[in-house]
Amino acid sequence: MNLKIWGLKSFSVFALAVGVNAMAVESSSDDLVAQGRFPQGQTVSIKCESLDHRYNSCFVGYDVDQVVLEQQLSRASCSQGFNWGFDHSRGTVWVDRGCRAVFRVYKRVEPRFVECSSLDFRYSSCYVGPGLHRVELSRQLSRASCILGRTWGFTYDSIWVDRGCRAQFRVY
Repeated sequence: MNLKIWGLKSFSVFALAVGVNAMAVESSSDDLVAQGRFPQGQTVSIKCESLDHRYNSCFVGYDVDQVVLEQQLSRASCSQGFNWGFDHSRGTVWVDRGCRAVFRVYKRVEPRFVECSSLDFRYSSCYVGPGLHRVELSRQLSRASCILGRTWGFTYDSIWVDRGCRAQFRVY
């Protein structure tokens, strides 16, 4: 079942289930994501509005890969990074300065595995792609220690290793 979320009102999400038996459902935004009604690999459209030119945020979940503006509804322009964006740490789409729009939210698919190696005990960076939200050390392949924050870590788009750390990482 695919869900189209049409808006937020009083911290609730109003959604229309698209499928053979279409029905309207009302659920809190936390329930919608947490209870699996928005499965991995799916997309959903949400309406998020800055009313009276005030800041507003709309919860979409923590396992989101990408958010794109699907349809601008306001006369005020909607410019990513200026008056709308996605806050990965809070799992929210935010709007400000009168931006009202429908956003397409892309859920993350199953994790990928990436191997990254510090050759000759030197710093190395392994590009993974934009939107890196969580990285876990899956399997250490070196004798040298792999310690988060010391000999390995990650940025928005890369995993870095140093001091001989070689490992397989699970990327979300």
